[in-house]
Amino acid sequence: MNKSAIPVPIMAKKSAQIIKNIDCIIPAAGLSSRMGQWKMMLPWQGGTILDASIKNALTFCSCIILVIGYRATELSPHYQQHPAINIVYNAYYQQGLFRLYGCK
Repeated sequence: MNKSAIPVPIMAKKSAQIIKNIDCIIPAAGLSSRMGQWKMMLPWQGGTILDASIKNALTFCSCIILVIGYRATELSPHYQQHPAINIVYNAYYQQGLFRLYGCK
């Protein structure tokens, strides 16, 4: 059977529409200690790694919650005016990703 001839179920089409109404959390507060350098602003596909993550997320999310911490003063100006991004500061970023839920 030709794969292109397989119809997309109606439920799959509806769920794609429903998914657009969800928010996405992007944790960008970390130290990048395993990477050895700050990965959020590394060049990638004509922008940065974080730009690519945001662009991808916006294909299925209506709003992004961008959690910043380490080097927050450098990240915030790049994204604070974006209408689909809400910035949240995680003061506990040095304690790792699992302290993400303690941010304000």
